[in-house]
Amino acid sequence: MRPQRNNCRISLEWHGGKPPVVITNCTNRKRVQPTAESRLGANSLYDPRAWAAQVMATKTLLPAREMYCGRAFQEAAFAAEFISADLWVVSAGLGFVDAHTPIPAYSATAAAGHSDSIAGDIKRWFAELVLAGPFPGEPDTSSAPLVLAALSSPYLSMLGPWLIRLTQARPGRLRLFTLAAPSNVPSWLQESVMPYDRRLEDPVLGRAGTAGDFAQRAMRDFVEEVLPGSPMGSAADHAKAVLDRLNCHTTPPRPSRRSATDDELQALMRAHWNAVGGRSGRMLRLLRDDLGVACEQGRFKNLFNGVAAQLDGAI
Repeated sequence: MRPQRNNCRISLEWHGGKPPVVITNCTNRKRVQPTAESRLGANSLYDPRAWAAQVMATKTLLPAREMYCGRAFQEAAFAAEFISADLWVVSAGLGFVDAHTPIPAYSATAAAGHSDSIAGDIKRWFAELVLAGPFPGEPDTSSAPLVLAALSSPYLSMLGPWLIRLTQARPGRLRLFTLAAPSNVPSWLQESVMPYDRRLEDPVLGRAGTAGDFAQRAMRDFVEEVLPGSPMGSAADHAKAVLDRLNCHTTPPRPSRRSATDDELQALMRAHWNAVGGRSGRMLRLLRDDLGVACEQGRFKNLFNGVAAQLDGAI
């Protein structure tokens, strides 16, 4: 029976009638700015129980699907909605979070080099969060026909022990989406990786984006274009279907962008502030696409917020 489409959803027949589980990593961008007390680096806490008590003391709570912002999360949320899956977020500060759960604004990351990066063993930290963090527990995958996980490299590493338990307990159910190099994916996960690569950026597909949202864009492409043709296919079947889909597409050339200092970038932002209406997304696209200036998203955010504060103070 062919799947039925209904606006942003597709009706697939799963054995047992249970929905799949979609997992995505958390994002730095949040709808509410975290307070100083809810920033991991500001507290030097390595005790999940103490961190949990402190971060949950904040008064502003929003459902996770409303708190997290940015394209990566939006793509994952759309993918989950499209196949009526349960959406979970793997968070370096909160553990596993159901998308409907109200959460505080916080800042913590598994990526290195940030002021709120986890110090020490990220796998141990996450395991302790799952046991004694703000939201102890994990997704129930016992009846899920599929578990689709879109993860950046740091979060893939952090979640490694949980993923191996999943593949051992429920072989054949995991579909993994990541930009991580094959050599950085453990051998026991290789067969679960859906082989998306930068051919996904071919303009014909309309899936272009940044490295930070690649995994989630790939997962959305999978649920829209691959899964409907073979909902109960094996990982090998699905991997072949992905390659068949990409084979007729090409990898676009990487844009050449010049570097700029922080002062130069902020000067450009001030000069073009009115042209983009003070909107961060439009400003980033203008810098990269129109002006040909390189600017990593985390760096851009800090510089943009600085310009915004200066302009607000000048009014």
